[in-house]
Amino acid sequence: LDTVVTNVPENSVPHFYADATATTELASTTVTPMNDTIFYVQLHDTITNCRSTIDPINVTIIALPTFTLTSPVTGCGGMSIDLSTAISDISAGAVINYYSDAAATTELASSMVVVENDSVFYVRAENAAGCMSAIEALTVNATPAPTFTVVAPAGVCEGHGVNLNSTVTNLSANSTAYFYSDAAATQEITN
Repeated sequence: LDTVVTNVPENSVPHFYADATATTELASTTVTPMNDTIFYVQLHDTITNCRSTIDPINVTIIALPTFTLTSPVTGCGGMSIDLSTAISDISAGAVINYYSDAAATTELASSMVVVENDSVFYVRAENAAGCMSAIEALTVNATPAPTFTVVAPAGVCEGHGVNLNSTVTNLSANSTAYFYSDAAATQEITN
């Protein structure tokens, strides 16, 4: 509380109280109220022993932001995974920050991450007043990307087709090969 009292005259000392009649002096100037609270301050002149009027100090409690975290998030290894899909029910006006460390000192540039293996990221909410929620761990389970080997077909005579399935070997279990006519994999070959 002593940081909110300014312009204290020389030879004066602020005293802080829990009541408006200045009978219950606080043991410490550091307080942690759970609800909006009014404390009181009175200056005491150490030479004259005179006292100022008793003034209120209104302490308004701003609720910590909250959110719901659904962990783990699952995605394919080597592909982009959006951590924000694990977040819901965010307090009005709050923003979610993502971190690579449990102390929340290294903030990620965005909620999009690429992981090769199972990983843990950390999340917390912050409201406009700068109040922050507790840090929560968000686990990302990375499913290994399927693997395969491409075997180039032997020369193909003009006018004859190639069975593309025969060019893929050593395909990971439970995987299906898809074929595309473009490198961005946007034009699937369906027959």
